[in-house]
Amino acid sequence: MSVRLINILAVCMVVSSGLALALTPDLSSVRDDPHLESFVPSSFGQWQEVKTNQVQMDLTVRRDGEPSIDNPYDEVLMRSYANEKGQVIMLALAYGKLQRQEVKVHRPELCYTAQGFSIRNQQDTAVNVGAGATPIPSKALVAASRQREELVLYWIRIGDMISKSAWETRLYIVEQGLKHQLVDGILVRTSQILGEDDAEQSLQLQQQFLHDLVQAVPRDKRKYLIPS
Repeated sequence: MSVRLINILAVCMVVSSGLALALTPDLSSVRDDPHLESFVPSSFGQWQEVKTNQVQMDLTVRRDGEPSIDNPYDEVLMRSYANEKGQVIMLALAYGKLQRQEVKVHRPELCYTAQGFSIRNQQDTAVNVGAGATPIPSKALVAASRQREELVLYWIRIGDMISKSAWETRLYIVEQGLKHQLVDGILVRTSQILGEDDAEQSLQLQQQFLHDLVQAVPRDKRKYLIPS
């Protein structure tokens, strides 16, 4: 082996070691476990948790074991709420403590498609979560199968940003890694089976539901649902 080649290999090893050190995360940046059940209220405003035969679409391909590509969540909370009019909103919260390139929050359109739904009428929207707060960029879509149609509304928080695309998420995770920061993430998803309410009415109802939910969560816990 020539001296030149040995020198090149040595430089590559030094650079590789430097990058590994630079990307070593600071464990102190990891948030405490949220314990979603403990702070998401079972009743708030006009909404009361109810038992219903409406089955929510799963958040993952599988739910057992440690977080993985198929199951990226450490905590999942799925509930149904109804108001006095009998309108039912399904809530799904899926939290992952460590977001990585290969293990991160799934976007609902992928999960619905995997479970036999077709996706249409995707649109960007926003949810007002309180006076003085920045509206949360969100996405609404209609998911349809032979059995039912749902209006789905969601946002994904990764660290201190709202992810608008998978590529944006990837870039953000890399940027935070270069700062030695680990980031967590959560999917906040609501849905309503379309029937008496049309898609526009359902969207407005779900936006109001999420506003009321965030306001009902203790201030020190809101950081798990929206950027702090």
